Amino acid sequence: GDNDGYDDDVDAFPNDPLEWLDTDGDKTGDNADSDADGDGHLDEDEIRQGYDPFDAGSHPVDSFELVVPGTTIGLGAWDLMGITGGVPLFVWIMFGLITRNSRTKTFEEELFEAASEEQLANISDAYERALMWKLIGPHQALRLERIRSNLEVQFKSLADSADGTDETDSPTDISPPPISSVGQVSTDGYEWLQHSGHAWYRKPGSAQEWLLWR
Repeated sequence: GDNDGYDDDVDAFPNDPLEWLDTDGDKTGDNADSDADGDGHLDEDEIRQGYDPFDAGSHPVDSFELVVPGTTIGLGAWDLMGITGGVPLFVWIMFGLITRNSRTKTFEEELFEAASEEQLANISDAYERALMWKLIGPHQALRLERIRSNLEVQFKSLADSADGTDETDSPTDISPPPISSVGQVSTDGYEWLQHSGHAWYRKPGSAQEWLLWR
């Protein structure tokens, strides 16, 4: 009846030559309906993304989005995943960077206070874990390993020594070497000196009092 090329018995709009189909049954013809299949997605968006605008089962996947209160900013699922994963990682890295020096100093003090090679090994395991978790840097771990290695040599040297030194003497009974004494700088970065049957160390070039090892 409307000369649109469709018989009236199949024409959803027999009196409108501009419409003949109503895919979603909403009484608005497909030509005028911006969402012809009624799936909640605009026809132009479905066509652009390669979906059928006349099939309600063919449409883009609905994505989760959270709108920041008081703004028009929307956060999708990937944005939220990046925030929840990235922020803690960033905080952890910054924490490690800020505390690396003090943590390394603590490990260094523990190494010098170790009373056996077994304790040295335990401390070594601890700073290796700290390195794995990025709590100390590779250069700091290398320095600690050099100290541990040198102290291990010192332990073995004491074990092989037979100089008759009375090990029962307390540190207060032992006189330190003169500050002017010159020792040997080891690979661990410290200056070492044997005096009165004991090992002494200090930072090279510091002109500081010698420290008694053990």
